[in-house]
Amino acid sequence: MDKQRALYNSGRNEPGRIVTNAQPGRSFHNYGLALDVCVRGKDPYLKELDLKPRYERWRQFGRMAERQGFKWGGSFMAFKGDLTHVQLTLGLTIDEVQELYKYGGIRAVWAKLDQIRGVPIGLEWESLYTDSKIVEPESGS
Repeated sequence: MDKQRALYNSGRNEPGRIVTNAQPGRSFHNYGLALDVCVRGKDPYLKELDLKPRYERWRQFGRMAERQGFKWGGSFMAFKGDLTHVQLTLGLTIDEVQELYKYGGIRAVWAKLDQIRGVPIGLEWESLYTDSKIVEPESGS
C-alpha cells in the first residue's frame, strides 16, 4: 500500500507525472490481481516506435491477454493509455476485493478466486506463504 500511495502522489503531492488514478487499496495490483508488462530489450515500453506502430503492438498484446481471460488496460475508459496493464479479477469488483482483504487478508481474496474458478482453495498459491513472499496487513490496518 505504501508503494501505491507513492505512485498516487506522483504528480499530485510529489514531483513527477500522474501515473495512476488509484489510491492505496483501490488498485488490483495491491492484491496480486494485476500486473504491468514490458518488452525485453533496450526499449521495454516501445517508446522508440512511432505512436501508431507502438499502439498496434500493445493492442496485439491486449488482444492476446483478453483471449486468456485478462482485462487489458488499453480498453479502460477512465485511464486511457494504460497499455502495459492487465488484470484478472474473475468478475470481482475492487470494493468486493477490499472487503475480502479487510477481514481475511490476501488469503481471503485468493480463496474467493479459487472458489469462483472451482479449484481447490490454496492449491496453486498456498506455498507462496512458506517462501515469505506475501506480506499480510498489520493488525488494525
